[in-house]
Amino acid sequence: MPEVHRIEVGFRPDITDAQGNQLKKRITSDLGYHVYAVRVIDVYTIKKDCSSDALSLLSRELLADPVTQISNC
Repeated sequence: MPEVHRIEVGFRPDITDAQGNQLKKRITSDLGYHVYAVRVIDVYTIKKDCSSDALSLLSRELLADPVTQISNC
């Protein structure tokens, strides 16, 4: 059975997360909650036997934009 790996990709803290800002506005307008910030993170589940080097390369080079995003695997 292949291993299952989780890769998370999100915008760097110094980059505006437009989708997160839009969601923050909806939380305030629709639910009445006032939140400080919302950040959106894309989560990828990889079901395959891979080395940690291969996963790191996949997350940095294919799934994340190296200029604006950070990835975690």
